Amino acid sequence: MKSADMVFCTLCSSASRVTMRLTGESIEALIVDEAAAATEPDIYIPFHLRPSRLLVVRDPNQLPSTVLSDQAKGLGLDVSLHERIMMHCGYEFTMLDVQYRSLLVNSTTASVETAKM
Repeated sequence: MKSADMVFCTLCSSASRVTMRLTGESIEALIVDEAAAATEPDIYIPFHLRPSRLLVVRDPNQLPSTVLSDQAKGLGLDVSLHERIMMHCGYEFTMLDVQYRSLLVNSTTASVETAKM
């Protein structure tokens, strides 16, 4: 993995001994998919890899992070880092207006249906 250009893992597995040993001391970029569904403390787990850049990806209008504790909610832990950066810090962000995954699923389904005829 030390020679890999990219390593894919979950936020929690980024803290595993294997990942820590194999990725080296730092990484160039950390890309977190489905970031709005992760709690803010979850996003901090891979920070030990000392990424030079962070890219958080997700539609904030979809499922939010899941926090069941009223005490944790009272402390603001039900707000994801993704939401906090987008909505409360004044940083610029870009929302895509085309759902590419849906287009892929629809075109695949159409191809399968056509093949059945």
